[in-house]
Formats: sequence, structure tokens, C-alpha cells
Amino acid sequence: MKNTIISATLLLALIQPAFGTELTKEEREQFEQNFCGEAWAHFLPDDQKFTAENVELAALQHMNPDNRCVQNIEQKEFDRIYEEVKKSAAKSFKNSKSSFEVMVKFELTTSNPATFEMMVRDDTESNKVQLLAFKSNLEKIKNFHSNQGVIYIVFHYKIKPATSQAS
Repeated sequence: MKNTIISATLLLALIQPAFGTELTKEEREQFEQNFCGEAWAHFLPDDQKFTAENVELAALQHMNPDNRCVQNIEQKEFDRIYEEVKKSAAKSFKNSKSSFEVMVKFELTTSNPATFEMMVRDDTESNKVQLLAFKSNLEKIKNFHSNQGVIYIVFHYKIKPATSQAS
């Protein structure tokens, strides 16, 4: 354990700029790119990936475009929007008859209602009613906000045909 702490401290000392110097915009962007990546990916245990037997949350990410290293959303707020979208996906897609993918990107600000974009891959025609129901449910998700600035939250669902038709 002591070696881990020493190693982490040494690593921070090596990557931190000299005391008293400030990173240029380019250096900050490079640091963010190397250490923070494009977005924060959320690990979901296998028992939480499926919102219904045939509805898998394949990816869950959030991103602050102004500073990729800052999460910019309270965990409680993130959990609330996650639960709302999860319920909507399960309700809308649990009776699917085909395979397709849906990606939803929410934009949260400090003061405006949440907005979203929805993209679909593959079989959209035979699932039109389900997709419209999902979109309608998502339109009700408004009262979510970032701590400051803008934050994007992306949900990527993979839907397969239901093995039994749930009611």
C-alpha cells in the first residue's frame, strides 16, 4: 500500500507543471485529452446492464465540453436521470420483435430544461410505435441540471427481440 501511495505521488510530481507556472490553453487541452479522455464512462455491473431481459444499456457516458476533467453534475442528479431513462427504455422496448440500437444524448445546463437528441440504428420501421413511445417518455424528462455550464449524458441501448411477450 505504501508503494502505491509513493508511486501515485511520484507520478503526480512528474506530470504536474513546475510550481508557479500555469498551463497554456494547448497544454491544458493536451492534459485533458491524455488523462481525462473524451468522456467519463460509467461501469455497470452485469446485473445492472439489462433494463429488461432484451434491453441492454451498452454504454453510459457523460462529458463536460468546457473541462473534460470535471464531472459537472452531482451524483444524485446523475442517478435520477439514469433511473428515469432506464424505466422509459424498459417500458418502451420490453416487447420488441426485432434487433436495433438507440442512442440518446441529453444536454443539461444550470437553468434551462434538459433537451435530448435520439438516434436509431437498424430496424426502425417495425419498431416505430416503440420508438415514438420512448421519445414521448424522454420528452417528459426536463427537470435535470448541471452544476455549471453544459454537460452531455449519453445512453446507448441495444435491443433484441423479446423471448416472451411481457405485458
